[in-house]
Amino acid sequence: MWWELARKYIFEGYIEPKKTQIQECIYHKGHSKEMEEYVWHAILQHKMGYAKPHIPYLLDAFLFDGKRIKLDQRYELFEERVLYPLIEHLRQEKVRK
Repeated sequence: MWWELARKYIFEGYIEPKKTQIQECIYHKGHSKEMEEYVWHAILQHKMGYAKPHIPYLLDAFLFDGKRIKLDQRYELFEERVLYPLIEHLRQEKVRK
């Protein structure tokens, strides 16, 4: 059902990540400056036709680069529920390369 809605581009909303938010999340997780640059570059490439990068979400997951990534419910702020799993996803993707 989630994919059916996502294909039609029906989402609850989206977040527009800011570089400072990414920096704070990277610092909190103890990743390097290189990782911060890698994540920010990946997010900048994810504009989906808009002027600013944005990440659409629906129910318990969000869409990034054609992949469904689950929100992390351990965080209080919604942006953190999106950004921390996104950073982890990109970190794992980088390691596989």
